[in-house]
Amino acid sequence: PDISDIAFNQVAPENCPSEDDGGVCTGHPALLDRNVRLALAHATDKQKIIDVVLLGLGDPGLTLVARQYGEFFNSELEDYAFDVTKANQILDDAGYKDSDGDGVREDPEGRPLTFRMNYPSDSTTAPREAELLSEMWKEVGVTIEIQPLDADALTAICCPAFDYDIFIWGWGGDPDPGFQLSIYLTDEIVTGLNETGYSNPAYDELYTQQATELDFNTRRDIIWEMQRMV
Repeated sequence: PDISDIAFNQVAPENCPSEDDGGVCTGHPALLDRNVRLALAHATDKQKIIDVVLLGLGDPGLTLVARQYGEFFNSELEDYAFDVTKANQILDDAGYKDSDGDGVREDPEGRPLTFRMNYPSDSTTAPREAELLSEMWKEVGVTIEIQPLDADALTAICCPAFDYDIFIWGWGGDPDPGFQLSIYLTDEIVTGLNETGYSNPAYDELYTQQATELDFNTRRDIIWEMQRMV
């Protein structure tokens, strides 16, 4: 399957690759707060993006394991509902206020929720995606500064530099979900394969288990749990 994703820089300071390994880690601190990422999920109308950008020819994504993986796709997952009111409430409750009335919320340290957004300049779909996200997220007091980059430049700021806030890119899949699952591993942060810096020791352990599990049903159950965690 061809998967388009919106990647948030959520690498924790303790997981930032060393300078020798190329780590820069300039992501906006607010993106480390799950409340912010959750609010942006609720503020994103995926179906509108699919209808406008792909003329309806796509499925809303849940994890990097798409429904085309058959039984390995966790069909019991529930997506975050498109709910602007709920998104605003999450940010209100988490302390992100628009204190100066300019339409942009600030974090508790006074930093505006203005995020850099990059995408590959050769993409035919990302420009419109970025425009739609800008319109949607403005409704919850979040702004983005859109800048397309060529693929090499985007790779340079992404992985493992983490010199970005948010970017739009995509993945292609193998017949088995093992590769897609490996993208979330802590050990892959320093290699550049883990593009977001997501780290969860329990997830890492389950990945090791599924990689050697020979019983199909048992392996499927592990992979379903990994998708639920992510």
